[in-house]
Amino acid sequence: MKMGTSVSPWRYDVEARPHPAEAETATTHDFVLHLIPSTCRCSRHLTEYVKYHMIPVMVRRADESRPLIWRGASKTDFMAFPPTVQREMGYALFLAQMGERHSTMAKTLGGFGGATVIEVRESYDGNAYRAVYTVRYADAVYVLHAFQKKSKKGIATPKAEIDLIEKRLKDLIKEKEGRQ
Repeated sequence: MKMGTSVSPWRYDVEARPHPAEAETATTHDFVLHLIPSTCRCSRHLTEYVKYHMIPVMVRRADESRPLIWRGASKTDFMAFPPTVQREMGYALFLAQMGERHSTMAKTLGGFGGATVIEVRESYDGNAYRAVYTVRYADAVYVLHAFQKKSKKGIATPKAEIDLIEKRLKDLIKEKEGRQ
């Protein structure tokens, strides 16, 4: 049992268990945090109740990154970018893995209902490059698409690229929702 600070009226119980899907390898753990008033006479019984009736929640350490998962041909497309673009966009993707967002390169891609689909923008040698990822799920950062932008209408992202992003996002949602 790990105790909270002396000024806190709460006792913190943390239990680490292997994730059921990875019980054999046990490389990642689910951490269950129980907050119980330290003055509560029934705290021991409450802890036992919570331990067996609460759903475990995945918690990562602050310095632990989420995996980067490439959907479709996005990695192949990304690797075709010039090395300078790969380096700059790679840093923005690293920040996403750490739970942050690049202040200038990463912008929310509109039309996807919320701020879970992010577009990383980079210009190099007169060309525009884009990588689109989603942080919709806490388990990983999913790169949906990477492309060199060749819009005929100013700054707008081509419809074919938007359609492909939408299709890959729908496939991901279907895959994740179907598994649960």
